[in-house]
Amino acid sequence: MSRLSVKGKMTLWYGIFLLVIVAAVIFALIFATRYIADRTQKEDLKSAVDAGISKIHTKNGNLDIDNSFENYSDGTYLLVYEDGNFLISGVAPEAFPDNLSFKDKEVRKVKAGGASYYVYDRLLKRKHYVNIWLRGVNSADVSVVYPAVGTMTKIVLIILPLLAVLALVGGFRMTRRALQPLGDIADTALEISSGKDLSKRLPGESYSKEKDELQSLVSAFNGMLDRLQAAFLAETRFSDNASHELRTPVSVIMAQCEDAKENASTASEYEDALDVIFRQAKNMSSLLTQLLTLARTDKGTMLSSMEDTDVSFILSLVCEELQHKADGKNITIETDIAPDISCTGDQTLLTMLFMNLLSNAISYGKDGGRITVTLAESGPDEPWPAESTRAADAGYEGFWSSADNDSDRPDLFLTAKIADDGIGIPAEHLPEIWERFYQVDPSRSKDRAEENNSGLGLSMVRWIVSEHRGIITCASTPGKGSLFTVYLPAGQADGNENGENI
Repeated sequence: MSRLSVKGKMTLWYGIFLLVIVAAVIFALIFATRYIADRTQKEDLKSAVDAGISKIHTKNGNLDIDNSFENYSDGTYLLVYEDGNFLISGVAPEAFPDNLSFKDKEVRKVKAGGASYYVYDRLLKRKHYVNIWLRGVNSADVSVVYPAVGTMTKIVLIILPLLAVLALVGGFRMTRRALQPLGDIADTALEISSGKDLSKRLPGESYSKEKDELQSLVSAFNGMLDRLQAAFLAETRFSDNASHELRTPVSVIMAQCEDAKENASTASEYEDALDVIFRQAKNMSSLLTQLLTLARTDKGTMLSSMEDTDVSFILSLVCEELQHKADGKNITIETDIAPDISCTGDQTLLTMLFMNLLSNAISYGKDGGRITVTLAESGPDEPWPAESTRAADAGYEGFWSSADNDSDRPDLFLTAKIADDGIGIPAEHLPEIWERFYQVDPSRSKDRAEENNSGLGLSMVRWIVSEHRGIITCASTPGKGSLFTVYLPAGQADGNENGENI
């Protein structure tokens, strides 16, 4: 049994179960039929003897038997005896014993000459004379009395093996048909495993047109393949982009070292080379730090400290920190930050959030341009973006929001906006800019390397906003600029003041 396949085991168990059920039903019918026939034989025997005894009379000691009395009728023998087994009337069946004792009103089963008989006796007493006995005898073999029962039994014994064969064949065909999708799933899995082709899918409609367990299994399997394919492509793209981003500063460092080794002759030239190497090493360090942070967030081991945080102070500090970078491009940073606005959050993560957004605004802003930074607190009367994914930032061609219908609306929330008048983002790219290493314009990768823009910033931004149960939106028009808006629950809320893994 253990060496049989699942198909073989199911077929065998199905065949055995069906055969047992059919056999049980048939034998139950045969048993019931034979039982009823046997009981009918006994009742017919008693009825015949009781009717016969009423036709036997005695007058003045003489025995008088009616003319309507029959010694044999419908398989029943009626025999008239005197005490001492002296047969007066009737003929007993062949090989029936002559000396069988009498028992009044009791049906007995007697075997004689290889046959079985039912015997029923009635006593007719005569005063001052020998007693008279009326004995009834009929066959106890139901098959003899009812030949149809015997014929049915023989037919069943012949048909039952054929039914067993049909049950096994039918069970095998049904099992093979039922398990065919499982075999296809296994084959598809093997093809994917051997060829790494995650694009293959199972056509669920070809197995079942109804929404049954099989359809659910196929849908779940295809859904799993969709997620695997998306994860595989994301990981492949991530690895390719990470390699590309690391290769650029490494190539610059190697080229600078080679150039300094061959051409530098003064301390100033060596110092210039070291400055370039230091900047590229710093870029690599920043990239590796962000990669490590993302790896920790993926594993859920990123330790945060959720506490009451002054967002107004953080955003003002970030603007001051990046003013020097903005001055390098003659960009003016205008701020309208309401004081004393707080939320429950991680100070380090929120700093990273605003640093990334403002740094991007400077990097992709135009020379001599302007960046506007605002922070305000909104109450219950203000629309929450989850309730209306609106392009409230009218005048922009493209709009994207991380809000969904499941976003909980807080009673109070803060709204931080960072707007620039730079190159902008095409609408079709807005859903993609949050992916790691995504490049709207790959040709600017060298400029991004110089500015320490690894392409991981917005991915980190979206994750930080999500971990703070907030929403981020982006509105943009190519050539006009972009507006990033962050919505976070304001005020103190329940959180882990000591730290939690997120």
